[in-house]
Amino acid sequence: MPVKGVVPTNDKYMAYEATAIEIVKFFKTKTPPVSAEETTELFAFMEAAEESKRQNGAPVKLETVLANAKKK
Repeated sequence: MPVKGVVPTNDKYMAYEATAIEIVKFFKTKTPPVSAEETTELFAFMEAAEESKRQNGAPVKLETVLANAKKK
């Protein structure tokens, strides 16, 4: 079952258009579509994945990554 705006609907892929719409809304309203907290968590998740890879797959806690980032 298609999800409106995310997967093809009527042979049209909407992800890029939906992204462009959100970008335009942001420029008009100056209100980001994603909170700063959520953005920070996403970056922490990606950094934790990279750190885990550097440590041959060892678990890395998001709390540790966030604490290290605050120190810098």
